[in-house]
Amino acid sequence: MERVNIEGMDQELNPYAPSIETESAPLPSDLLGGRLKSTEIGLRLVCVGMLLTATAWIVGIFARSYAGGIGVPMSLIGLLAMIGILMLNAGPVMCLTVPAGYGLRPFAIATVAAQGLGFLGFIASLLLGGMIIMMGAMLIVMVAGSLFLFFLYRLANCIRRADLVIRIRQVSMFWSVVVFGFFPMAFVSSRSVNLAAVLLFGYMIALGLATLAYAMLSYAVANSLRYPKSPTI
Repeated sequence: MERVNIEGMDQELNPYAPSIETESAPLPSDLLGGRLKSTEIGLRLVCVGMLLTATAWIVGIFARSYAGGIGVPMSLIGLLAMIGILMLNAGPVMCLTVPAGYGLRPFAIATVAAQGLGFLGFIASLLLGGMIIMMGAMLIVMVAGSLFLFFLYRLANCIRRADLVIRIRQVSMFWSVVVFGFFPMAFVSSRSVNLAAVLLFGYMIALGLATLAYAMLSYAVANSLRYPKSPTI
């Protein structure tokens, strides 16, 4: 065992002894005291907006593909989707109020910009009727969702929530596989009519689970801003 000299006394050093510094540094003052209130509200808007949009999208596809649109008020589905999209766009905008100097604002700005481009792409697809434009708009929106996950990751690190950092990594992998898996699913479905119904049904279930995990993650980070814990990093 190594011997060290402490205050003139020769003592043995125990390598398994706990560190003298057992407490993490306190959180910066600009991350406390309600400074992230707007960000908290924005995260809750993202949570509700994702649930509404995914519900409208899944119900709409199911109604058209399996029920022939019968018995499902498509106007109501459209209204839910519109409300969800507005919330999804408003949420990251409110997150722009995060304090500077923590590497958070660039991801919030990139998310807002990508969502704006995706929204313009959807409008262009409706006006011009191009499927390629629609697919491009969907890809941009998916990228926006991935960028916002980076924002959540940085935010969880800033408030020293190691548990949320781990959850964000897990949701990010699930989200990436499900979201970008849409394109090979659509390609295979277009080639095989027999597989189309099965693949579409399976993809809707996977998308619903991924969206629920993403929404609950946003809700958990929002709660961590309202009810901060002791530092864990």
